[in-house]
Amino acid sequence: MKKQPLLTCSVFFLLLLFSVLAVLSAIGTYRISVDGSKNLLQTKATDIALSVSFTLERFGLKQQLFNDMLSRPRWDDVAYLALYDQNLIIVLHSNPNLIGIYDEKPTIIETFKTKHMSVHSERLATGEKVFILDFPITLHVENESKIYCLRVALHPYPAEAIVRRANFQLILIGISIVLLWGFTAFFLRFWLKALRLEEELREKEKMAALGEMAAVLAHEIRNPLSSIKGFAQVYQETAESEEEREDFSIIVNEATRLERLTTNLLIYSKPLSIRPEPFSVKEFVSELKKEAELLTPDKNVKITFQRAQKVNLDKEALRQIVLNLLQNALDAANHTSDPEGPKVDVMVSAHKNALQLVVADNGPGIPKDLQAKLFVPFFTTKTKGTGLGLAIVKRLTDLMNGKIKIDSDKGKGTRITIEIPLN
Repeated sequence: MKKQPLLTCSVFFLLLLFSVLAVLSAIGTYRISVDGSKNLLQTKATDIALSVSFTLERFGLKQQLFNDMLSRPRWDDVAYLALYDQNLIIVLHSNPNLIGIYDEKPTIIETFKTKHMSVHSERLATGEKVFILDFPITLHVENESKIYCLRVALHPYPAEAIVRRANFQLILIGISIVLLWGFTAFFLRFWLKALRLEEELREKEKMAALGEMAAVLAHEIRNPLSSIKGFAQVYQETAESEEEREDFSIIVNEATRLERLTTNLLIYSKPLSIRPEPFSVKEFVSELKKEAELLTPDKNVKITFQRAQKVNLDKEALRQIVLNLLQNALDAANHTSDPEGPKVDVMVSAHKNALQLVVADNGPGIPKDLQAKLFVPFFTTKTKGTGLGLAIVKRLTDLMNGKIKIDSDKGKGTRITIEIPLN
């Protein structure tokens, strides 16, 4: 189980690396496609400009020349042709109605100034976006060489098809990466859940074997232990000297402790189930007080309860939880350094959605590094502890979907709060 976080991180790191490489590759392909489409348009527009230049040089500036050229099928990609003189007058145009118009376009002015071709995109009045090439040419007109600017406007459909394919590939790769992350997270979660279930199954099998052994031992020990305790109590009552009564008292106390151990072993080893029943918290608290008096005849230990309304929970499970917590709190409080002596407060209160059990003591407190181990079976810091009391508390609380909170500081006691939902 310890290898799971490392394996999960490795899988997500490799997936992240693959995703980054895939995105970079897709972006690179997209840029190449965009640049390729521009180069395609520029190359085609330049070829057309050179072809038009040769035609103008051969046939001269005839008004219908551009219109006749665009009527041929091979010129279908051309949106329009225009020829400007240095005065920014349209000399020729594929639309004869525009011939002779003064058109002060910044790109035309720049082309005349630099005498280098320029390219850009422009949106027509119809809303169509076209690719524009402004190409400077020199023509011999009336025995005189003059510089003109030839404008070639192309429909970008073929080039846009390349960009559309690149966009589609980019979206497809993005969707693929998202699906890959989703499937990986799903299967990884499923796999980790299967590992946890397998680990829990192994733990349950181990605990079942341990519980079976514990149950056998508890039954074998319990019967002779009851006899020993019974005879010790009889002899304690009939003893003639105080010394003999003290000796038999030790036997009775140790037998009681062993009885508690066998009881905890039986509780922890057998399958538990929750059986809710309606009961009054007031009556429940009264019963707890009577049992608490048996645990602590010392008047210095104060146990207080806060009464509440009727609830529908497993009364026996709650009683076992409170008594186990109370026993641990009493053991801790007996080692207090408080001048007022040992003190334990037990509070039971029912809120709107939960029943709250609080057990607080003024003992020496629990170190932070040991708090996580408190509910582990057979873990104890006491010389005569069994390590099953709090394990049983945790098991019963989990069965009732409750939560446990520990507040403890060294030298300031311990406060354990348990909240159990009422629904």
